Amino acid sequence: MKKLIAILTTLAVLAFNPEVMAVWINIDDGQSHTINDSTYQEDVVFLDYYNSNDPGTHINLVSGGHVNLLHACDKSTISMTGGTIGHNLTANDNASITMSGGSVKVDLYASDYSHIALTGGSVEDNLYARYNSNITVTGGLIRNAIYVGENASITMSGGLADRKFIVKDSGKVYLDGSDFSITDSDGNIFNLSKGDKLSEYATLVEYRPANNIRDYYSGTIKGTLADGSAMNNIFEIYKTGDYAGTADIVIIPEPTTLLLFGFGSLIIRKRR
Repeated sequence: MKKLIAILTTLAVLAFNPEVMAVWINIDDGQSHTINDSTYQEDVVFLDYYNSNDPGTHINLVSGGHVNLLHACDKSTISMTGGTIGHNLTANDNASITMSGGSVKVDLYASDYSHIALTGGSVEDNLYARYNSNITVTGGLIRNAIYVGENASITMSGGLADRKFIVKDSGKVYLDGSDFSITDSDGNIFNLSKGDKLSEYATLVEYRPANNIRDYYSGTIKGTLADGSAMNNIFEIYKTGDYAGTADIVIIPEPTTLLLFGFGSLIIRKRR
């Protein structure tokens, strides 16, 4: 799965950038490397793409460093405190990324049991969590949308997302903060409590292209995240028809120290 996703993601990016004559480079020596210059600014760099290491190969991307596309595979790790990713930054198959600074010019993407911790910096397009991956967001800026699906999860206690949340295929978003409310498509406002699920208050929108059932729950979520950041985002939650499952956006219940794992058994169902 990791290779397929990495290749398709890269090809998709290069398809929209035909002028990019990228060199594909694989680093799999199990060592730690620091990138602080433009050596790889035109290159697609993979970590442990062919060979697995334990511990995996590690990249430190710091101020002045520039990589065209950077993909962490297997148990490899990336620490980004500065610098620039020209297109996508991706973690696949048990890889991990910590981003506290710098800029990803397109997407930040986690898949296949990988983990991303976003504490700072900026993602200029989308944040993706798919295929049992998990992302924690405590800071930073996502300038477009947050997508979650295929049993992945995002826990958000800080940072900002400029546009919207799209959740489907049993994906979950957990929001840690206070004073949350949603406004449905009819203008009704519902104040939310710890443990509430947004789909129980939102408006169900029928969306059925070519006789497919892709209905979704829609509304606007407002509130204050744990770090004091204000939220005001539209959302779409797909959990019926083609995307049937348990997808939802959940206000984290108390106690917060127990909520990073095993949410299903802790969420108190709110009946309207």
